[in-house]
Amino acid sequence: MKDLTGHVHKLYRLGSCVNILNLQLKEKLLENVRNSDRILDIPCGTGDLTYAIAQKTFSDVIGIDNSRIMIDHSRSSKTYHNKTVCFFLADARKMPFRNEIFDLVVSIFGVSAVKTPEFVKEIYRVLVNGGRIILIDIFLERDLPNEVKNSCFFRETDTCIHGAKRIGEQIVELKECGFKVFSIERGDEWIEKLLRSAKHFEEKLKNSSARSIVFTEEELRSISLVVKLYIKVIEENLLSCGMIIASK
Repeated sequence: MKDLTGHVHKLYRLGSCVNILNLQLKEKLLENVRNSDRILDIPCGTGDLTYAIAQKTFSDVIGIDNSRIMIDHSRSSKTYHNKTVCFFLADARKMPFRNEIFDLVVSIFGVSAVKTPEFVKEIYRVLVNGGRIILIDIFLERDLPNEVKNSCFFRETDTCIHGAKRIGEQIVELKECGFKVFSIERGDEWIEKLLRSAKHFEEKLKNSSARSIVFTEEELRSISLVVKLYIKVIEENLLSCGMIIASK
């Protein structure tokens, strides 16, 4: 099973930190969000970040994701009065928006999840002149060795690791699209937290009496492979994490 987005709600039900860096990265991103006319969160996942941005700003905030389950969850989870929050099921590579409509686009693990340059090109297209992108993602410290690429953890899953680039490659991609990069921040402590949380979650999957109720055996195997992959590449110092802020 390649796509785990349909099971994120199950992982939350188990009480796990599926989006293992969610709270810390959300706080870091919100520090750099200003009041804007219109903001796009992509991919929005469960909508937590989208709603948090709406709470902080006096802005129209739109979240899009390619998972029907995630969009349905986002639409039903919370409502904030006097805030405009909308969610759409859409492909990040071909967004259903006209040119130059957003003042700010925020993305946590979006580039590595989508894995194609069309994602950054689409963000550039929908941003107004002078608009910003705040991008938080994982990056490779060096090329993945064949030992990792040939492992069952890697071959039988599809994660952000599969689409991760070196941070220099990401900067080049942004500039080739026309972005002006003006802020880069490394967050190695985020990776350390990711490793601790992944190990904790692995134990939880093994020991929780609820796991057989929440997950099928196929789901358990797939999720276990994903967790093992993250543990392996972090322990071998193959990953880093960072935030890039760029403007159009």
